[in-house]
Amino acid sequence: MGNCKKVPVFIVLLVVMLGVPALGAAQETGIGAESSYFAKTFYILKIAPHTEGYRVTYLTTAGKSAVTYLPINWFTSAAGKAELIESLNPSVPYMDVYWQDGEFSHLRLFVNPDYNDPSWIAFPSGVNAQEEFATETLVLHYNQ
Repeated sequence: MGNCKKVPVFIVLLVVMLGVPALGAAQETGIGAESSYFAKTFYILKIAPHTEGYRVTYLTTAGKSAVTYLPINWFTSAAGKAELIESLNPSVPYMDVYWQDGEFSHLRLFVNPDYNDPSWIAFPSGVNAQEEFATETLVLHYNQ
């Protein structure tokens, strides 16, 4: 009867001893480790296409609207800063923005492929498109 109590303790110790090296290996390979990437989803109110890129009006975390400009060359594989993904999902339009080590890395712009969708609007007149799209990094306002 005394040996019955020792068996479960022995099994627990054996499991713990075998599990510790596996935990160390998982941490070395990055499994369960913190990523240097950070992602945030921004919900889009309107998208205005232009030959120079996309003017995106989005919601800030404060629930107000803000505007950013996404140069068309970001959407080429050479620049690789942005990806346009067409979807009929009712959740579009939105964009997922990724930062690596605190620096803008890339984004994915999810849009309705139908330009008759209310999310698509004409590019506003009076906006200097060349000046607005002449940017190397993403400019976003979170808490306006």
